[in-house]
Amino acid sequence: MHILTTISLDRGDTMKRWILFLIVIMLLSGVPVGEHFVSATENTIKIYPMDDAYVKSTEPDENYGSWYSLYVGTYWKDNANERAYLKFDLSSIPTNARIISATLHAYTYKGAYSVPVNISVYEVTDDSWTEGTITWNNKPLEGNLLDKDLIGTEGEHWSVWDVTDFVKNEFSGDKVVSFVLISDAEGLKTESIGYSSKETTYSGQEPYLKLVYEIPETPQEPVVKYPKRGISSIQYFYYLRYKEAIEKFDELYQKATESGADEETLKQALEYKKLAEKEYELAWQFGHPLKGHIQTFVHMRKAFLNIKEALEILGISNVTETPTQPTEVVRVLIDASHNQYYNDQKLMELMKKIKKLGWAVDANHQKPLTEEILSNYSILIITNPRDIIPKEEAQIIKAWVKEGGGLLITGDWYEYVEYVSLNRITEEFGIKFNDDELMDNEQNTGYQYFPLVGEFNFDHPTIMYLSESSQLYYNGDTLDVSGNAVWLIRGYETSYAEGENNEISKEKGSKPIVAAAVEVGNGRIVAYGSSKAISDDYYGRYIDSNWPFLKGVLLWLAGEI
Repeated sequence: MHILTTISLDRGDTMKRWILFLIVIMLLSGVPVGEHFVSATENTIKIYPMDDAYVKSTEPDENYGSWYSLYVGTYWKDNANERAYLKFDLSSIPTNARIISATLHAYTYKGAYSVPVNISVYEVTDDSWTEGTITWNNKPLEGNLLDKDLIGTEGEHWSVWDVTDFVKNEFSGDKVVSFVLISDAEGLKTESIGYSSKETTYSGQEPYLKLVYEIPETPQEPVVKYPKRGISSIQYFYYLRYKEAIEKFDELYQKATESGADEETLKQALEYKKLAEKEYELAWQFGHPLKGHIQTFVHMRKAFLNIKEALEILGISNVTETPTQPTEVVRVLIDASHNQYYNDQKLMELMKKIKKLGWAVDANHQKPLTEEILSNYSILIITNPRDIIPKEEAQIIKAWVKEGGGLLITGDWYEYVEYVSLNRITEEFGIKFNDDELMDNEQNTGYQYFPLVGEFNFDHPTIMYLSESSQLYYNGDTLDVSGNAVWLIRGYETSYAEGENNEISKEKGSKPIVAAAVEVGNGRIVAYGSSKAISDDYYGRYIDSNWPFLKGVLLWLAGEI
């Protein structure tokens, strides 16, 4: 009980009341109130671009966001000046992190042609640009010079620029940081440096931001599998009640307007709604409602009370503030421990959409997946691994599924699919990943190996958010099913599949299966032949077209449908 002695008698009454109130709740909930301090830990992370593109002065309205390269300098053929823009999302770093260093890395596969040139990196404070729309005419202005890197004529080279101070500043703001690369010889020498973009087909050559940060010494919070007790559960109660109330507000406000409510009443209700939204934003600055941070609790409760007041002004008085036992939070783990190309950095939009379901989502960079790690999660997402999943680890994953876990496991096309590892997990239960690639010469997004898929098994609940007209972007392998496994998605009549030596593995008219599901013991598995389909690729078109399917999959894996 020594924490009581740490409360200063000089603090305001409001703070005393909050601290005492929280201590009482923790005591009643059986949560230890002793403080245990842990030392600061140093972490290193690579963050890949959310957007990258180059722009060209001789084609000022042309967009090059989907190119495999980022060109910087002056092109000899038409004397075009070229600049490269890169944007990174820093939100995956803990909000209380202290950044020690930040370096920008980019790979050039050929270097300079005849004379060495300096490539400089500049600040870009306007983050509104996107790789799908940026051109020379609408490019954001460059700011302060950050660093230079000399490119020689020796050939391939990794450029590294120190961008620490700018990244620190942006991390304390909107947590998005943009850069532009400009040649010091722009317009003076016909030297154009070609860097690999995030769309490169060569693994390991993508540009990235390398951050070294530490978590300051803080009181260690208790680790819980689900927020059933203590501060986090009550906090989560307010979060759920706030979400329910805020969804009611617009409808009730519209009804009040139509029924002739006076302007003062409507104005007052809107003011309380704005206060609620402000408190809600403040709450998230300290973490997810699941985490149990004291400041999150304070602001989340204020958010709820303000929206509750707004509803009462509109004539709704049955909004309860009595905390009841909340439903267990669905916790999702994205595996990034097997050198996946489609890791958490390329699944940012998926992670955002999962969080909008009110769920928690984390990424695992440890090796291997263990019983202890998996025991904290309801759903596991494994994208196509580039490192082999050992048999022992596969057995742990299968045992976790049988005990009630939900697994989404995704493949890739034959050049990259690690079908042996994937099948170690799924084949026993009737789902087999094939060493091939789905093709469609008619239903595609530009090439036969970027097919669209749209044949759905509407008898299965995972398909509940799709319609007969839905079409999903796809790039990956096919599946075979047997036993209790059922197909979820097939290719069209015009689709087929080829193997590594261009041999036909699935004939036209066979409607190859690309997604399947099976119930295993108390758990469930969904296999999908494309990891790209759930990623941020192609300006988000893959995840956007696939989200209605993935939403149904996630809800089914969580046992909610």
